[in-house]
Amino acid sequence: MATKSKFLITGSTGTLGSEIRKRLAAKKTPFRALVHSSEKAAQIAGPGVETVVGDFDKPETLKPALEGMEKVFLLSSSDLKQVERESVLADLAKAAGVRHVIKLSMMGAALDSAVSLARWHAQIERHIEGTGMKFTHLRPNYYMQNFLPSAQGILTRGVFSGSLGGARISMIDAADIAGVAVRCLTHAGYENMVYELTGPEALGLSDVAVQLSRVLKRPISYVNVPLETSRKSMLSGGMPVWYVDALQDLMRSFLEGFGSRVTLAVADITGRSATSFHEFAHRFAELDAHRENKAA
Repeated sequence: MATKSKFLITGSTGTLGSEIRKRLAAKKTPFRALVHSSEKAAQIAGPGVETVVGDFDKPETLKPALEGMEKVFLLSSSDLKQVERESVLADLAKAAGVRHVIKLSMMGAALDSAVSLARWHAQIERHIEGTGMKFTHLRPNYYMQNFLPSAQGILTRGVFSGSLGGARISMIDAADIAGVAVRCLTHAGYENMVYELTGPEALGLSDVAVQLSRVLKRPISYVNVPLETSRKSMLSGGMPVWYVDALQDLMRSFLEGFGSRVTLAVADITGRSATSFHEFAHRFAELDAHRENKAA
């Protein structure tokens, strides 16, 4: 008889959710995934995966997903309604008998933060704590995966841009966040804790260019773009004003040194050192090889 799933994973088809699914499948740990459509459900179908179609904006659709669950990994996209959406899910989880919520938050979450996204996450954290359920707040720094959308320009033109000047950031691989999340889901001992998750070192974007140059064996350069220029570019690209403002606030905080702190939480929880950017950069080499094979 198949083992019944005890864990609900929200945000299960995104960058981090996909890594969590991969690790739970490798451990042969059954889980339930909340998805937005039957098409998404079909994409992640597999042994040990139970899918439930639901929508954060339709609370009645969340109740079947929460029924019988012991723990919930809570992740939703950044949105003006994020606090409301995640708080409602937390309330429904409490009513359904869920005992423990592992929330994906962000580094620096605080009610008085100058960064709106950080304030929102802090508000959700506080709400979860107020339900009386056990909680674990995972607060990762900037994802290394944020460089992947620039891969085409890096590989073809040898350049990428940003607005972080010489700011040093202890960026983290999403795979390491997933490793921590899975450990918190499948083991006791992490209840009512807050973990700031970072990579093993704080790097500037010029350092990132050096690491990429070494791995790709050709010059890669970083070009700094003024914040106002990046703002105009994001707006012209169709990003909502509120989100552009939030990202600009976050970038300003990085420029002020906010993102440079390095913690050992990944190693302490998973027993493995956090991935270095040099290790992560080999993904660009794999993309490069794939690109050259297609061109041949």
